[in-house]
Amino acid sequence: MRVVAKDFVDQLDSFRDSKNTIKIGVVPFNKYVNIGDHNKFEFWVEEVANPEDWKPCVGSRPEPATLIDGLTYETVGGATTVVQFPAVEYSSCPSPIVELTDSMTDLHDGIALMEANGSTYIGAGVAWGQRMLSKEAPLTLAESFGSLDAGVNHEKVMLVLTDGDNFSGPSFPRHDAGAGTGNNYTNRACENARAAGITVYSIVFGTNVSGDGKSIMSGCAGGTSGYFEAANATALKGAFDEILSKLVSLRLSS
Repeated sequence: MRVVAKDFVDQLDSFRDSKNTIKIGVVPFNKYVNIGDHNKFEFWVEEVANPEDWKPCVGSRPEPATLIDGLTYETVGGATTVVQFPAVEYSSCPSPIVELTDSMTDLHDGIALMEANGSTYIGAGVAWGQRMLSKEAPLTLAESFGSLDAGVNHEKVMLVLTDGDNFSGPSFPRHDAGAGTGNNYTNRACENARAAGITVYSIVFGTNVSGDGKSIMSGCAGGTSGYFEAANATALKGAFDEILSKLVSLRLSS
Protein backbone atom coordinates (compact mmCIF):
# COMPACT_ATOMS: atom_id res chain seq x y z
CA MET A 1 0.00 0.00 0.00
CA ARG A 2 2.82 2.42 0.83
CA VAL A 3 4.54 1.76 -2.51
CA VAL A 4 1.35 2.19 -4.52
CA ALA A 5 0.27 5.30 -2.58
CA LYS A 6 3.68 6.94 -3.13
CA ASP A 7 3.47 6.20 -6.85
CA PHE A 8 -0.07 7.63 -6.94
CA VAL A 9 0.87 10.98 -5.39
CA ASP A 10 3.93 11.20 -7.65
CA GLN A 11 1.80 10.67 -10.74
CA LEU A 12 -0.81 13.14 -9.54
CA ASP A 13 1.93 15.67 -8.87
CA SER A 14 3.16 15.30 -12.46
CA PHE A 15 -0.06 16.99 -13.64
CA ARG A 16 0.67 20.13 -11.65
CA ASP A 17 1.24 23.21 -13.80
CA SER A 18 0.53 26.94 -13.87
CA LYS A 19 -3.18 26.29 -14.45
CA ASN A 20 -3.53 23.31 -12.15
CA THR A 21 -3.03 23.53 -8.39
CA ILE A 22 -3.02 20.23 -6.51
CA LYS A 23 -2.82 19.72 -2.78
CA ILE A 24 -2.84 16.30 -1.13
CA GLY A 25 -3.25 15.17 2.47
CA VAL A 26 -3.01 11.83 4.27
CA VAL A 27 -5.17 10.60 7.15
CA PRO A 28 -3.85 7.35 8.65
CA PHE A 29 -6.46 5.82 10.96
CA ASN A 30 -7.27 2.78 13.03
CA LYS A 31 -9.89 3.44 15.67
CA TYR A 32 -8.35 6.84 16.36
CA VAL A 33 -6.53 9.52 14.39
CA ASN A 34 -3.17 11.08 15.25
CA ILE A 35 -3.52 14.84 14.77
CA GLY A 36 0.25 15.43 14.83
CA ASP A 37 2.54 17.06 17.34
CA HIS A 38 1.93 20.52 15.85
CA ASN A 39 -1.73 20.29 16.94
CA LYS A 40 -1.12 19.08 20.53
CA PHE A 41 -1.75 22.49 22.08
CA GLU A 42 -4.64 23.65 19.91
CA PHE A 43 -7.67 24.92 21.82
CA TRP A 44 -9.92 22.33 20.18
CA VAL A 45 -8.14 19.33 21.76
CA GLU A 46 -8.12 18.34 25.43
CA GLU A 47 -5.05 19.12 27.47
CA VAL A 48 -2.99 16.21 28.80
CA ALA A 49 -0.79 16.07 31.87
CA ASN A 50 2.41 15.21 30.00
CA PRO A 51 2.06 16.43 26.41
CA GLU A 52 5.70 15.72 25.59
CA ASP A 53 5.04 11.99 26.16
CA TRP A 54 1.67 11.90 24.42
CA LYS A 55 1.21 10.51 20.93
CA PRO A 56 -1.61 12.86 19.96
CA CYS A 57 -4.41 10.40 19.30
CA VAL A 58 -7.90 11.82 19.53
CA GLY A 59 -11.27 10.16 19.87
CA SER A 60 -14.72 11.33 18.86
CA ARG A 61 -16.60 14.25 20.31
CA PRO A 62 -20.02 13.46 21.82
CA GLU A 63 -23.18 13.95 19.80
CA PRO A 64 -24.19 16.12 18.07
CA ALA A 65 -20.57 17.05 17.25
CA THR A 66 -19.31 13.53 16.50
CA LEU A 67 -19.17 13.77 12.71
CA ILE A 68 -19.34 17.55 12.21
CA ASP A 69 -16.39 18.88 10.21
CA GLY A 70 -16.23 22.21 12.06
CA LEU A 71 -16.06 23.24 15.68
CA THR A 72 -19.06 23.21 18.02
CA TYR A 73 -19.59 25.02 21.30
CA GLU A 74 -21.44 24.40 24.54
CA THR A 75 -22.55 26.71 27.33
CA VAL A 76 -22.07 25.51 30.89
CA GLY A 77 -22.72 27.80 33.87
CA GLY A 78 -22.96 30.81 31.61
CA ALA A 79 -19.58 30.17 29.99
CA THR A 80 -19.35 29.15 26.33
CA THR A 81 -16.49 26.82 25.42
CA VAL A 82 -15.50 24.73 22.43
CA VAL A 83 -16.39 21.04 22.50
CA GLN A 84 -12.90 19.54 22.46
CA PHE A 85 -11.69 16.36 20.85
CA PRO A 86 -10.86 13.90 23.63
CA ALA A 87 -7.18 13.08 24.05
CA VAL A 88 -6.60 9.34 24.31
CA GLU A 89 -3.63 7.20 25.23
CA TYR A 90 -3.37 4.36 22.73
CA SER A 91 -0.29 2.20 22.30
CA SER A 92 -1.22 1.53 18.66
CA CYS A 93 -1.80 5.19 17.81
CA PRO A 94 -1.40 5.51 14.02
CA SER A 95 1.16 7.70 12.31
CA PRO A 96 0.35 11.44 12.14
CA ILE A 97 -1.85 13.05 9.54
CA VAL A 98 -0.21 15.03 6.75
CA GLU A 99 -2.31 18.15 6.24
CA LEU A 100 -2.99 19.43 2.73
CA THR A 101 0.30 20.23 1.03
CA ASP A 102 2.08 20.35 -2.30
CA SER A 103 5.31 19.08 -0.70
CA MET A 104 6.15 15.65 -2.08
CA THR A 105 8.75 15.25 0.67
CA ASP A 106 6.12 15.66 3.39
CA LEU A 107 3.77 13.25 1.61
CA HIS A 108 6.48 10.65 1.01
CA ASP A 109 7.56 10.85 4.65
CA GLY A 110 3.98 10.57 5.89
CA ILE A 111 3.20 7.57 3.69
CA ALA A 112 6.44 5.83 4.71
CA LEU A 113 5.43 6.00 8.39
CA MET A 114 2.08 4.26 7.86
CA GLU A 115 1.65 0.73 9.20
CA ALA A 116 -1.21 -1.61 9.98
CA ASN A 117 -1.92 -1.86 13.71
CA GLY A 118 -4.72 -1.49 16.20
CA SER A 119 -8.45 -1.85 15.80
CA THR A 120 -10.46 -0.36 12.92
CA TYR A 121 -13.08 2.38 12.79
CA ILE A 122 -13.33 3.62 9.20
CA GLY A 123 -15.64 6.48 10.13
CA ALA A 124 -12.81 8.21 12.00
CA GLY A 125 -10.70 8.35 8.86
CA VAL A 126 -13.60 9.59 6.73
CA ALA A 127 -14.61 12.28 9.24
CA TRP A 128 -11.05 13.62 9.50
CA GLY A 129 -10.70 13.40 5.73
CA GLN A 130 -13.69 15.71 5.41
CA ARG A 131 -12.24 18.04 8.05
CA MET A 132 -9.00 18.17 6.06
CA LEU A 133 -10.92 19.11 2.90
CA SER A 134 -12.92 21.81 4.70
CA LYS A 135 -11.86 25.38 5.39
CA GLU A 136 -13.55 25.19 8.80
CA ALA A 137 -11.40 24.58 11.90
CA PRO A 138 -9.91 22.35 13.22
CA LEU A 139 -7.98 21.93 9.94
CA THR A 140 -8.02 25.06 7.81
CA LEU A 141 -5.66 24.61 4.84
CA ALA A 142 -8.38 23.78 2.30
CA GLU A 143 -10.20 26.33 0.16
CA SER A 144 -13.96 26.74 0.44
CA PHE A 145 -16.06 25.98 -2.59
CA GLY A 146 -16.78 29.26 -4.35
CA SER A 147 -13.70 31.00 -2.97
CA LEU A 148 -11.61 30.53 -6.12
CA ASP A 149 -11.89 32.30 -9.47
CA ALA A 150 -15.13 31.70 -11.31
CA GLY A 151 -13.34 29.89 -14.12
CA VAL A 152 -11.61 27.41 -11.81
CA ASN A 153 -12.79 23.80 -11.78
CA HIS A 154 -12.49 23.21 -8.03
CA GLU A 155 -12.66 19.54 -7.05
CA LYS A 156 -12.37 17.91 -3.64
CA VAL A 157 -11.66 14.18 -3.71
CA MET A 158 -11.29 11.61 -0.94
CA LEU A 159 -9.86 8.10 -1.29
CA VAL A 160 -10.86 5.74 1.54
CA LEU A 161 -8.90 2.50 1.86
CA THR A 162 -9.32 -0.30 4.38
CA ASP A 163 -7.98 -3.82 4.73
CA GLY A 164 -10.55 -4.85 7.34
CA ASP A 165 -14.04 -4.48 8.76
CA ASN A 166 -15.02 -2.05 11.47
CA PHE A 167 -14.26 -3.56 14.86
CA SER A 168 -14.77 -0.33 16.78
CA GLY A 169 -16.85 2.80 16.65
CA PRO A 170 -16.70 6.34 18.00
CA SER A 171 -15.65 6.83 21.60
CA PHE A 172 -17.84 9.00 23.86
CA PRO A 173 -15.32 10.14 24.85
CA ARG A 174 -13.30 7.00 25.64
CA HIS A 175 -15.81 4.20 25.81
CA ASP A 176 -15.32 2.00 22.76
CA ALA A 177 -18.41 1.34 20.67
CA GLY A 178 -18.70 -1.92 18.79
CA ALA A 179 -18.66 -2.80 15.11
CA GLY A 180 -22.38 -2.19 14.60
CA THR A 181 -22.10 1.37 15.85
CA GLY A 182 -18.94 1.82 13.83
CA ASN A 183 -20.75 0.72 10.67
CA ASN A 184 -23.60 3.14 11.32
CA TYR A 185 -21.26 6.09 11.91
CA THR A 186 -19.13 5.15 8.90
CA ASN A 187 -22.22 5.27 6.69
CA ARG A 188 -23.11 8.66 8.12
CA ALA A 189 -19.57 10.01 7.74
CA CYS A 190 -19.50 9.00 4.07
CA GLU A 191 -22.92 10.54 3.45
CA ASN A 192 -21.74 13.78 5.09
CA ALA A 193 -18.63 13.91 2.92
CA ARG A 194 -20.57 13.39 -0.30
CA ALA A 195 -23.22 15.90 0.77
CA ALA A 196 -20.42 18.45 1.25
CA GLY A 197 -19.51 18.10 -2.43
CA ILE A 198 -16.58 15.73 -1.95
CA THR A 199 -16.12 12.98 -4.53
CA VAL A 200 -15.43 9.76 -2.62
CA TYR A 201 -13.60 6.72 -3.96
CA SER A 202 -13.28 3.62 -1.78
CA ILE A 203 -10.95 0.65 -1.95
CA VAL A 204 -11.09 -2.69 -0.12
CA PHE A 205 -7.55 -4.09 0.04
CA GLY A 206 -6.72 -7.73 0.77
CA THR A 207 -9.01 -10.64 1.51
CA ASN A 208 -10.11 -9.99 5.09
CA VAL A 209 -13.10 -7.70 4.50
CA SER A 210 -16.51 -9.33 4.89
CA GLY A 211 -19.46 -8.99 2.53
CA ASP A 212 -21.03 -6.48 4.91
CA GLY A 213 -17.79 -4.52 5.01
CA LYS A 214 -17.61 -4.43 1.23
CA SER A 215 -21.20 -3.19 1.10
CA ILE A 216 -20.36 -0.36 3.50
CA MET A 217 -17.33 0.63 1.45
CA SER A 218 -19.29 0.53 -1.79
CA GLY A 219 -21.97 2.70 -0.20
CA CYS A 220 -19.28 5.07 1.03
CA ALA A 221 -18.41 5.88 -2.58
CA GLY A 222 -22.07 6.30 -3.43
CA GLY A 223 -22.16 3.26 -5.71
CA THR A 224 -20.06 0.83 -7.67
CA SER A 225 -18.50 3.35 -10.07
CA GLY A 226 -16.27 4.70 -7.30
CA TYR A 227 -15.71 1.41 -5.48
CA PHE A 228 -12.78 -0.97 -5.98
CA GLU A 229 -11.76 -4.37 -4.61
CA ALA A 230 -8.05 -5.18 -4.67
CA ALA A 231 -7.07 -8.60 -3.36
CA ASN A 232 -3.34 -8.03 -3.90
CA ALA A 233 -0.76 -5.37 -4.67
CA THR A 234 -1.17 -5.66 -8.43
CA ALA A 235 -4.92 -5.11 -8.20
CA LEU A 236 -4.36 -2.22 -5.79
CA LYS A 237 -2.07 -0.55 -8.32
CA GLY A 238 -4.79 -1.03 -10.94
CA ALA A 239 -7.40 0.58 -8.68
CA PHE A 240 -5.21 3.60 -7.99
CA ASP A 241 -4.41 3.93 -11.69
CA GLU A 242 -8.11 3.90 -12.60
CA ILE A 243 -8.86 6.54 -9.98
CA LEU A 244 -5.97 8.60 -11.32
CA SER A 245 -7.42 8.40 -14.84
CA LYS A 246 -10.73 9.72 -13.51
CA LEU A 247 -8.98 12.62 -11.81
CA VAL A 248 -6.99 13.42 -14.94
CA SER A 249 -10.18 13.46 -17.00
CA LEU A 250 -11.58 16.05 -14.58
CA ARG A 251 -8.55 18.24 -15.21
CA LEU A 252 -8.65 17.85 -18.97
CA SER A 253 -12.34 18.74 -19.09
CA SER A 254 -11.88 21.94 -17.08
